[in-house]
Amino acid sequence: MSLPDRKVPWLAVTGTNGKTTTVGMLESMLTAAGLTTSAVGNVGRPIVEAVLDEVHYDVLAVELSSFQLHWTNSLSLHSAAVLNIARIIWSGTPDRTGWPVGVTDSMSAYAADKALIYERVQQSCVYNVADPATERLVAEADVIEGARAIGFTLGVPAPSMLGVVDDVLVDRAFISQRRDSAVEIAKVSDVVPYAPHNVANALAAAAFGAILRGTPAGGR
Repeated sequence: MSLPDRKVPWLAVTGTNGKTTTVGMLESMLTAAGLTTSAVGNVGRPIVEAVLDEVHYDVLAVELSSFQLHWTNSLSLHSAAVLNIARIIWSGTPDRTGWPVGVTDSMSAYAADKALIYERVQQSCVYNVADPATERLVAEADVIEGARAIGFTLGVPAPSMLGVVDDVLVDRAFISQRRDSAVEIAKVSDVVPYAPHNVANALAAAAFGAILRGTPAGGR
């Protein structure tokens, strides 16, 4: 079987928590927008299976774990998000089933693996305003010139962020008047089941949707 000759944008998510939920939300949003997509990677189908599929996907929603990212050296995603970097208690050997001793045995190494998702990003790096570590990873990443940093927050968003105003999810990143206005995405009550972390996940997924609407199809 030959490899496909068309590039399909990969919108990829990593983080300690919320990856699967966010990728599921993203897949649903993309499908509702009429795009042919699939959730792949650390959730759903293997990436290689989707790449070799006869289906002509418009975009792929990709979940990547630190295990997968650790071994990458050429990833260049359309856009990527790190949802959070939660502190893990290390006790002599890595506290993650499957890691050989010495591969990733510190928080700094764990964060470095997560950071690889931002390397060579082509369009946008999505980060969690409530977790400054994720913004630092964006600042330190070697991205393609012109790639944007897009934050998401449960508070009132600054320009180039998505956030919440009066129980409404709003976009202040992908509108022309983002200096002094925002556009409604959805109501907080639309996020089911409701929980603050699910609202944050929805904002991250919505950021990808806005990115894809506002940019031409990119690579992976």
